[in-house]
Amino acid sequence: MDIKLQKPSRKLILPAISVLAIIVSALIVVLDHQGGSQLHKVLVAKSDIAIGQALDDSNTSIESKAFDPSGYLSKLTNGITATQTILKGQLIPSQSVARSVDPRTPIRFNGLQTISDQLSVGDHVDVWATPNDRQSGGGAEVVAFDAIVTKVVNTSNMALNQTSVEVRIPTEYLVGVLEAKANSLAIELVLSETLDDQ
Repeated sequence: MDIKLQKPSRKLILPAISVLAIIVSALIVVLDHQGGSQLHKVLVAKSDIAIGQALDDSNTSIESKAFDPSGYLSKLTNGITATQTILKGQLIPSQSVARSVDPRTPIRFNGLQTISDQLSVGDHVDVWATPNDRQSGGGAEVVAFDAIVTKVVNTSNMALNQTSVEVRIPTEYLVGVLEAKANSLAIELVLSETLDDQ
């Protein structure tokens, strides 16, 4: 006696496929939700951080992000400085900091001509000093090479726009820069060529 298997009805196949598709979709949503809900703490720059600047509470904060944090700092450690420029809002990669101390000395120039369009944090500049109209002496001369811009602040008082710039200069140029400031020489910051520009 032959037993014939009954072919599955088309009426049953379509609902079965629909139920299977719904189950698969639900599993994908659940797994995606579980993966996305895992928050990890990462260190984020609260302001622009230039090469050689120390990382501290004033320029960094810890935030929770839903992504793989490997390769980024998860906490602030004392005694680390930036080895490359880190912009405000960026996550801080572990390769962008080191325990080395930058030998440059911080100094601030106030009342400069508005130059924010040309300068930004992390730029390398040469510091030039020029006697003003009431002073005798030669022309402009460089008083510091390879300074790094750490802050640019623009102020506006009525019709007068001025810029204050903080830089870190190599220590061997400190005396020349202080003499230029003491003698009220006009200070200009000129972008210097770096290896990135070549």
